[in-house]
Amino acid sequence: MQILIKDPVTAALDQVGAKIRDRTPIAEAVGLTVSSLAARSFNDPSVRASPWAPLKPATLREKIAAGQSTAILKRSTLLFRSWRVIEATADRVRVGSDRFYAIFHQFGTKRGLPARPMLPITGGVDNARLTDLAVRRVVDAARAALAALLG
Repeated sequence: MQILIKDPVTAALDQVGAKIRDRTPIAEAVGLTVSSLAARSFNDPSVRASPWAPLKPATLREKIAAGQSTAILKRSTLLFRSWRVIEATADRVRVGSDRFYAIFHQFGTKRGLPARPMLPITGGVDNARLTDLAVRRVVDAARAALAALLG
């Protein structure tokens, strides 16, 4: 799954980082912040881009009968643990999951799987934007990384 986020924060970070020769540590800090918010969304509804749809009664019955947790998106911990920085360079960062089904849970499907967004973004693949919370956290992380670079 790959989503390009062009956000007002991008221009601000570019302006701040223009004076630094290697902005990779700033990109890494931004990526770690986004992947951390994605992982936190599994346990903290306040960081989700939108509320998750409850499980269908049939799904709940199946999970209970199988002795599984009734928590949403927690059949295993693979998806939760999969969010990471894939690549960080001076001018971009890629955050993602190696679970092929992450995109189906993020955006839902035409066949009825409801969207349960983990990434702190709104919009779709073509018009993704960071949530207000994510913008605040990303800016804070970028400032901290910049301060560390500047000493």
